[in-house]
Amino acid sequence: MLDLFVDIDNCPVFPQIVRAAQRHLLDVYVVTCDYLTVDANVHLILAQEDDEAAREWIGTNISRGDICVTSEPGLARSCLLRGAVALAPNGRIWTTDLINTTTGATSVGRARPGDLRDAWTGDPRTFTQRLEIAIAGMRAADGRPGQRASGFEHFGLASAVRPFSRPQSAVG
Repeated sequence: MLDLFVDIDNCPVFPQIVRAAQRHLLDVYVVTCDYLTVDANVHLILAQEDDEAAREWIGTNISRGDICVTSEPGLARSCLLRGAVALAPNGRIWTTDLINTTTGATSVGRARPGDLRDAWTGDPRTFTQRLEIAIAGMRAADGRPGQRASGFEHFGLASAVRPFSRPQSAVG
């Protein structure tokens, strides 16, 4: 099932993530050290005081078909290895080539200080467009349609709307 995972540290696009999740009826897992007021579809995961615990939790729980939003190349690498899509807060899709150029080809861990966070500021509209493309791509790869059956589940009217069947043509 398609879920969104967010490393909330240095994530200026959190409101856009929540809106996209509401639009597509997705669950969002936010890993943070602080308390946040969140919506019903947002699951708050409280990590210990260090950033490594948050990255480890996401790296352990993300699976194929999920999307992670992070500015950390080490976490992006873990997500790619598990078959998930990693998206940076500026909307750029993480690839192994991009991770290698950011961290250095021999580095496995975190980026050098200032390499990514200072250089990767982007427009929230660009991020939202790329997130929508990533969600559509993951749903297409999974073979599921982009919308639920009637689209009225959000309002609690799913049982009131029934699809009608087309009449069978008369065979003459």
